[in-house]
Amino acid sequence: MDDRVYCWHIPLKEHLAVHRLAGQYQGALRRLPQLHPCAPPWLRLPLRELGPAERLRYTDVQAITAAARERLAEVPALALVTGRVIRRRGSVALAVTGDLRPVRRALAAAVAGVLGRRPRWPRPPRLLLAEHTEPVDPAQLRRILAAVRAEPVRIPVEGVSLALLRRHRGQRLWSELDRVELGLRVSR
Repeated sequence: MDDRVYCWHIPLKEHLAVHRLAGQYQGALRRLPQLHPCAPPWLRLPLRELGPAERLRYTDVQAITAAARERLAEVPALALVTGRVIRRRGSVALAVTGDLRPVRRALAAAVAGVLGRRPRWPRPPRLLLAEHTEPVDPAQLRRILAAVRAEPVRIPVEGVSLALLRRHRGQRLWSELDRVELGLRVSR
């Protein structure tokens, strides 16, 4: 795994409906020993290429999160909705829909203001359910997920704790570089 992969992490500790939904899926996914459920579930906004980890100074990280705090203060409250299950290399997650463009623009501008370049967003945002390092049979996974009768959940996001994380090469391990605690402005 490339250790230049970074992401913004939005904890969803207060959203009981999200935890109930994730719990339904994770209960089913536990039937596959290759899958390791993520606890607690969290929303991931993946981004790449802030630069090699050894070249990203801690002062850069602090400057990025300070700029993100300032720019995100202008973002209106968000309403996100969970969607279909998606399986990507090494993870099973729920797609998340909703207009996250203002958040992405704010975060991209914060990064560009410090590093002089905008990050790429390689994947859509998703609610991580489980990770795996061993191969999973797609047909078996589909059968297990078909038994889950879960309705989409609307997630009103009025406050955000954004953590900038870095994935370590070859491991299912993320380290937190810095965190931004803020309240989103409620749109009228």
